[in-house]
Amino acid sequence: MRKCQYCGNFIDYKTQVCPHCGAVQEETNFQVNPQNAQVNNANQNIPTEKKESTLGIIAFVIALLLSAVAGLIMAIIDISTNKKDKHGFSKATIIISIIRIIITIFLIFGVFLNAFNKTKSSFDDVDSTDEIVFSDYLTEKDDVSIDLPQTPITVNRYDYNGNIEIVSQITDIKLENDYGFIDVSVTMNMVENRSHSERTYSCAVYKVLDSSGTIVDTGTLMVGPMSAGDKMQDTIMLSELKKDEKYSLVFEDYK
Repeated sequence: MRKCQYCGNFIDYKTQVCPHCGAVQEETNFQVNPQNAQVNNANQNIPTEKKESTLGIIAFVIALLLSAVAGLIMAIIDISTNKKDKHGFSKATIIISIIRIIITIFLIFGVFLNAFNKTKSSFDDVDSTDEIVFSDYLTEKDDVSIDLPQTPITVNRYDYNGNIEIVSQITDIKLENDYGFIDVSVTMNMVENRSHSERTYSCAVYKVLDSSGTIVDTGTLMVGPMSAGDKMQDTIMLSELKKDEKYSLVFEDYK
């Protein structure tokens, strides 16, 4: 814009005749209005469009193909620290990552729920026959019927050459209840020690037989270490004995 050379009103710098007063402008004397220069300079200072963040693009690819959690963290870091670039990919990464995490949680929950249902179903499938079998076994001391041998019982421990090295006596046997198991408390007295050790073990082999004479449990009772003349107590723990069966307990030499 410029001023008319005659009336002073603003007119376009290309206008030759003033629309306000009708005066013809002399072309050699017109001046460009400084405001035009300011407008042109302002146009030159228009900022360029921002580009997409490289970190945001990488986060998007990682969240889509690899780890949703890693992509989510990278996108949040990009938006928080990078102020000069666009964050379209970072914002998209956050949305995709959250969706993938939610889907993963539901899938894991479904797997655990399915496993729980299968386990519960396997227990529900146990029929009454199985329950009867379990109930046949002893749970209390009073249910058991075991014929205990008369004491004292002399038992020997033999060495590798077949010679007697320890002579012992079982002086007391009694039944005890230990949370559903049948404990046989045995007291042994070392009568004679012919071994080379001053203190050693009194040993005996025990067997539990049912009414048909079949061995249902067997093992070695080792009491000690002790010296000749000493007396000690130990316990034999019996399990899986049935209520309607009669048992007998025997002790033999340890060979």
